Amino acid sequence: MEELGDTAYKTIIYWKGFQMTRCYMSESKTTYRCGYYRGRRGGPGCLAKLNVMPQGRVKEKRFPHTCCSTSRRNRERLPTSSQPNAGEVIEISDESSDGQSHHRNRKM
Repeated sequence: MEELGDTAYKTIIYWKGFQMTRCYMSESKTTYRCGYYRGRRGGPGCLAKLNVMPQGRVKEKRFPHTCCSTSRRNRERLPTSSQPNAGEVIEISDESSDGQSHHRNRKM
């Protein structure tokens, strides 16, 4: 449970890249639900929950996340085929003298 640390007074934690918000607390457990529980822009919410016991045990409920958009995980965007990593863009051009496609890498 290294990723959680002391959760006794936290209302928001991050678990495996997802933001979880405290929704229930008792002597036996603290329950967190996905930050997208209510959904966005009228869309369906995520039902993933996490139970944290006082001894440090963690039980995942209703996993995997139903919100699972990769852009929501830690606010990171995974590279697309036209953008291999955050600092490099590939430009593809069909205009060449020998009729073959060429590409060049450009650092941003």
